[in-house]
Amino acid sequence: MADGTGRRLASGANDRRVLLWDWTAVLPASLPWSTDASGGGAGAPLLHAINHGAKVNCVVTASTASGARVLLVGGTQRRLHVYELQ
Repeated sequence: MADGTGRRLASGANDRRVLLWDWTAVLPASLPWSTDASGGGAGAPLLHAINHGAKVNCVVTASTASGARVLLVGGTQRRLHVYELQ
């Protein structure tokens, strides 16, 4: 999502963190949608952790008018937080 390859996945939960994952790092080579020629990837699939500070209820990615990729996070604070993805 964030890098245009579809390799990143965002998750959030009651632990007040938003996690960005390389979900392809845990796939076996036999799956047809795996883009990694080595079939899974080396290293940990967790790319980045954001301390959101409150329970996370929803996470979605979007593009701004300028083309920047952002992560929109909603939680118990009744606010929408915007994090820029690189």
